[in-house]
Amino acid sequence: MNKTRFFQCLLLMAILYQLVVITWISQDKISFGIGLGGLLYFFLLIASLAISGIMLVLSLIVFKTDLKNKILLIATPISVTLSLFITFCYTFGRGHENPWNGEVFNPKLASEIILENKLDSLDKLIVNDTNNFKLYLTKARMCFEYGGYNQPDLIPNYKIAINYNDTSISALEELHNIYFMIGAKDSARMISFRILEIDSTHKMALYWKTL
Repeated sequence: MNKTRFFQCLLLMAILYQLVVITWISQDKISFGIGLGGLLYFFLLIASLAISGIMLVLSLIVFKTDLKNKILLIATPISVTLSLFITFCYTFGRGHENPWNGEVFNPKLASEIILENKLDSLDKLIVNDTNNFKLYLTKARMCFEYGGYNQPDLIPNYKIAINYNDTSISALEELHNIYFMIGAKDSARMISFRILEIDSTHKMALYWKTL
């Protein structure tokens, strides 16, 4: 392989790598640990990708070997160096908001994988016992543990659990708190009325009655 071909291959590899990193950033799979400052690296990569792509195309269409080599000798080291720098920034050089912990991808991605595996195991149990209130409640609590209030399956699983046992104070309290925290106060109020039907002395539910 001659020098020209070598630099073309190296530049192409850098372009492909930068494209992968841009995809990871857009999917929130990696973090630079500097909050919105990470957008700087994102736009820097896009600019580098565009310029490197143009340089690679020019090196393929230019016939003069000397000019071709000059283009590659400028573009390739810059693109490769930038790729290495960006790699350092989302690994060992991550900022204080998400310091390097030995994991390349965002911690939340790992938690999503754990949640999926646990939910899969629960779903297999539910298939064999579709009316089991405790299984649905466990699934709902697991959704909250790994996804917080924004987990899309959180409220639906609480509703299913309560549908099988609408006298469970603990399940009703948890759903009430979720509704309250996400600002769905009318729904929280309705849950409190159901709690009062079960326990007329329940302090939290009585709070809504005084409003």
